[in-house]
Amino acid sequence: MVHDGIGIIYFTTLISIAKHLPICSISVVLPESS
Repeated sequence: MVHDGIGIIYFTTLISIAKHLPICSISVVLPESS
């Protein structure tokens, strides 16, 4: 039960961070690709 709760919180936090990551990731990856 406790582990499931932590997992949900961790997953939710991960999604919140992921929403901002793509922009930063693209800015970093594109220069390297080109």
